[in-house]
Amino acid sequence: MNRTRAIILTAAAAGGVFLAAACDAPARLLGVRLQVLPALVVYGALSVERGGWAWAAVVGAACRDSLSANPVGVSLIPLLLIGWILAEHREIVLRESLFARWILGSLAGAVYPLLSVAILLTLGEEPLLGWRFLWGMGIWTLSGGVLSLLAFPVFDWLTDRFAYQPVTPPSFRPDREITRGRY
Repeated sequence: MNRTRAIILTAAAAGGVFLAAACDAPARLLGVRLQVLPALVVYGALSVERGGWAWAAVVGAACRDSLSANPVGVSLIPLLLIGWILAEHREIVLRESLFARWILGSLAGAVYPLLSVAILLTLGEEPLLGWRFLWGMGIWTLSGGVLSLLAFPVFDWLTDRFAYQPVTPPSFRPDREITRGRY
């Protein structure tokens, strides 16, 4: 089942980046493009085992960097860092709590652009920082929380539909022995 979740998550990461780049309506309405990758990494780190979420982060970051003016790999490091921290502490995270999902998605939505800007500044690039970036931080934080709330039921439903369901054994075992009493 984990392989199916990883494949669905990776396809959603590539498709989400493409839709965010292709659809201009949310960008014109809000002033910034929505980022779906932090919410997908939050879902993947809490739901997909053995690093399957990392494939979604790698594919999503490669797609995002190829469609933006960022140098290749700038999006990868923040996504892997967010996913790794969440995957390491997944036992203490209340995965079923809506509030915890919203907080983790909001934090990932805020940390992702900040780490990306820090990497760009380290590389000697000059990103556009100002009031528009602060507006974008607010939008990305809120959208990260909302998208992570939506990701859990949607991907759980998709996994239930496409994953192989194990056959439950019957209650009657043919190898059991029936012991009869005296009466």
